[in-house]
Amino acid sequence: MTRAFTLIELLIVIAIIAILALIAVPNFLEAQTRARTVRAQADMRTVGEALEVYRLDAGAYPPPLTNQGWFFARTRLTTPQAYLTSEAPFVDPFGAPMSDNIETGNFVLRRTPALIRYYAFNPLGLNTNALEDPLAFFVLAGNGPDKERYPHVGARISLSDHDAGDFSDILNQVYQPTNGTISAGELLRFGVGSASGAERIRALVSR
Repeated sequence: MTRAFTLIELLIVIAIIAILALIAVPNFLEAQTRARTVRAQADMRTVGEALEVYRLDAGAYPPPLTNQGWFFARTRLTTPQAYLTSEAPFVDPFGAPMSDNIETGNFVLRRTPALIRYYAFNPLGLNTNALEDPLAFFVLAGNGPDKERYPHVGARISLSDHDAGDFSDILNQVYQPTNGTISAGELLRFGVGSASGAERIRALVSR
């Protein structure tokens, strides 16, 4: 006589599979997030090293091409001198659409993937987009796992050494994996140049 599975046995097998899936899927998503975070940090390190070589050649960090400095400065690292072989390290690995992360109505830009952003600072430690300013310091910022760009990161870093509100606010915008792999906050990388106005933040983020 042929023996088949009973309905109870099938239900037990389905329940076991469902339990295993409930355990495996979150772990898989956590592993994906950790991998993207590592990639973003590696890309920011690559961009930071290119910016330092540019500074050695030019005497200052690259200025923006327009007043949207955090978006456009990447072009100066690829042309005419190739400090980076491509703009790929600037692409945000978390995949947030640029339409959610920029303050412009330009249709072409809104179709572009979100990028690691470049905030430049003058010798006084103030975040600036002025083309004529010599740039002595920079901060790179990535959206982090929450895929959201927090506004005014550069300005708040500029004032964070002197203003308790800005110091507290920017700390709350820094990604901390100890709060959970998928938690809010920016990924930040600081330049090695003079960081007047940002030393407290850099000391905490870079340790």
